[in-house]
Amino acid sequence: RAVLENTVLRTSPSNLKRTVFKKIVALCKTVAEVVSPVVCNSSPEGFLPTTPVAYPMSEMLSESGNAQSLLLCCWHCMKEISLLLGHIVMMASAEGASADLLDVEEFDVIGTLFIHQLTEARHRGAFEMAYNGFSKLCQCLWTSSIAELHHRPEQWV
Repeated sequence: RAVLENTVLRTSPSNLKRTVFKKIVALCKTVAEVVSPVVCNSSPEGFLPTTPVAYPMSEMLSESGNAQSLLLCCWHCMKEISLLLGHIVMMASAEGASADLLDVEEFDVIGTLFIHQLTEARHRGAFEMAYNGFSKLCQCLWTSSIAELHHRPEQWV
């Protein structure tokens, strides 16, 4: 988020911001796919994944039996994803050019990610952060210059 606050990025051309935002959204989606099984587990504080390919640290964690450390790392990832995507959405909305900075597909990716967290997260903090991010997203969509996006929140819910 600190990078997004950087004055250089704020004064950069829209095409550079769009490229940065697109990469951030894709990266957030990838990270969320990795950490979601932990924060969405019915007992996240005791969950240790059994697939070392998906979780390279799982072997190390299973040896030490430290599922709480894994949950803490996954929770922090989800927290930062929610804050970061919420910030990007608000930046796009503030510039009044959400169509230029984020396209419909990226709004859909962000919305799907938040909805997944809202419906599946068992970690209270992950749920609360997804709620805050989803609220910002809905606010942006309802006021977007892209008419197609005005009804997205209604369609999702």
